[in-house]
Amino acid sequence: MLTAKELQRHAHAQHRKRVQEAKTIIDTKAPLLHAGNFSGFSKMKDDIQTFRERHKTNAQLLVRMNEIFRLKGVTDCFRTKETAATPSSIPRRIKEMEKIESTNMILGKRILCVKPELDTWQKIKKPLKARQEKPNHQPKFLIPWDILKKYSSLNVSKYGPRLDILMRPKIWLEVSIKEVCPVGRLVIHLHTEAAPAVVLELMRLCGNHHNNSLSFVKIFPSLWLEAQLQLGDKTMLCRTLEYDKRALDHGNYAGVLSFSLDHLNLLEEDKETSLMFAISFRPLGLLNGRRVGFGHVIEGLDILNFIQAYGTKNGKPTKEFVVSKCGVFVN
Repeated sequence: MLTAKELQRHAHAQHRKRVQEAKTIIDTKAPLLHAGNFSGFSKMKDDIQTFRERHKTNAQLLVRMNEIFRLKGVTDCFRTKETAATPSSIPRRIKEMEKIESTNMILGKRILCVKPELDTWQKIKKPLKARQEKPNHQPKFLIPWDILKKYSSLNVSKYGPRLDILMRPKIWLEVSIKEVCPVGRLVIHLHTEAAPAVVLELMRLCGNHHNNSLSFVKIFPSLWLEAQLQLGDKTMLCRTLEYDKRALDHGNYAGVLSFSLDHLNLLEEDKETSLMFAISFRPLGLLNGRRVGFGHVIEGLDILNFIQAYGTKNGKPTKEFVVSKCGVFVN
């Protein structure tokens, strides 16, 4: 037989077990609330309709009052019919202009991709005069002897054409707005004695036509255009490099190519896989001794001025410029 306390404990345990195993039959989920009940969209709609009706009634009342004051109620007002309000045509014209602009963009892309299948050029009896090239007024290139003696083992004449190709190679870059239209060509004179390894890297890029390895990252108006050159596995820029900060004066030219010494230290420490260099929009003599100039633009300064117009204060360009083609001048 169980005692009274044991019976009470047993009954309490059974009660707790029933409570734990109990299943509710009441829906405890939060009710779904309709947004219209709180935002009052229907009431706002009714208020707007009421406001319009009152505005119309007040306008009619003012017209009637004008009639009474002018004619003193003798004759009816000359405006016997209510004129309908004509909507503004400005939004419609804006849409039409946007449609025309998009159509012109598509047409321009198609025209750039068109290749003629028939020769429609008419034969001309008189031969055309040969185009007279503008004389090049650049001074004759004379390299100092202290720089030339570094390359004495190459057996290059002091005044020969091979010296010009070695010390002043020329490359060209075709710049275009991505998926829109071409912009023009930049012709660049490189200074080998300023940074031989950097010049060699650019010559490899343009000689192999690897235009995808070169990209324009930032555009700072009145300062420079920042470009990024992706380096390959066989690059020479990951070792201690030779450079001369005095080889090129930044204050003499616009369109000077230069790189920072801090960025060069990161390349030597294998912390960067690309070379960042800048192309100035105007002469910047303040950069002498701070950056290494290794080339300058000799043709296409108007292209640089065009690119400059799409820059911002933080450097993010409003249009994406790319290098579509590149190459090296052999002669």
